[in-house]
Amino acid sequence: MTRQVEHFRLSERAACQLVGLNRRGYRYKATPKNDRALRERLKTLAAQHLRYGYLLLHGLFKAEGLVVNKERTSRLYTGEGLQVRIKKRKKLQRPHLLHASFFSFVSDLLRHLASSEVSFR
Repeated sequence: MTRQVEHFRLSERAACQLVGLNRRGYRYKATPKNDRALRERLKTLAAQHLRYGYLLLHGLFKAEGLVVNKERTSRLYTGEGLQVRIKKRKKLQRPHLLHASFFSFVSDLLRHLASSEVSFR
């Protein structure tokens, strides 16, 4: 946009209005954050606590007074390529209902109900 301002001899205000850009956005200069100390501490904590995700590590950060925002912790966590090691789930062994013991239980129950004088619908 600086080229349009110089080439067409427009004012900054006119050029921003022509492009549809806010003048504050045009003048904004981003300042990079120095996260080196936080990244190193995050790596050491993640190495100590292998099963902790970013939220539990954020709690440790907060206890140490290092960071305030959990989104920032999440950004650093994913930026370092860290992730929780997921254990493979064990499948539960469920008993089959069509097993022989089930049929014997039902037949015993029916025999007991037939021999007793309990009526049921």
